[in-house]
Amino acid sequence: MPTGKKHDLVLVTLDREQIAKAKHVNGRRKRITHALICGPYGQIFGTKQQCLKYFAAWDPRRRWEVAPSQWRAGMFPNLFAAAVETDQYEILDYKTTFNLVIKLIALDEACEGN
Repeated sequence: MPTGKKHDLVLVTLDREQIAKAKHVNGRRKRITHALICGPYGQIFGTKQQCLKYFAAWDPRRRWEVAPSQWRAGMFPNLFAAAVETDQYEILDYKTTFNLVIKLIALDEACEGN
């Protein structure tokens, strides 16, 4: 699925209707107020705190020291161009993507080989 095009990482504050749809798909007992949309790769639905921990870690502006004095941009530099927060986002699929982290790791590594 790697396309060479980077996508935005989007933290969405859901409205009441979106929360209802997400709970219907992911489980009524789930605490859902936010979504983390990872471009065409998938999404996570949960509380702000749950989504924010991934949003902060995967933000392409964040730098990780991979060796002394060697820095890497973001956790998935080949996948995400920007990290954006919004309360206006059209969501078509309300299902949390199974194993999203593992999927993103594989996609990012596949892009490095190109």
